[in-house]
Amino acid sequence: MEAVWRPYGGLMEAVWRLYGGLVEALWRPYGGRIEALWRLYGGRIEALWRLYGGLVEALWRPYGGRIEALWRLYGGRIEAL
Repeated sequence: MEAVWRPYGGLMEAVWRLYGGLVEALWRPYGGRIEALWRLYGGRIEALWRLYGGLVEALWRPYGGRIEALWRLYGGRIEAL
């Protein structure tokens, strides 16, 4: 973990200083609900990921960049609908 933290730790801390308050402010009203939903469905989500996560990742590799590029182009229009 230390090897991962060394190059990015300062960046992650800077990002948290900028956006941490916003994250905490958004978490306050919804955090309890999110945690309750996770307690109900988290095990099922993790089980599904164990079964299908490799497939999702394998499909994402060749097409992920294209999907992200299309989202950058058309995502705003889709959200506007």
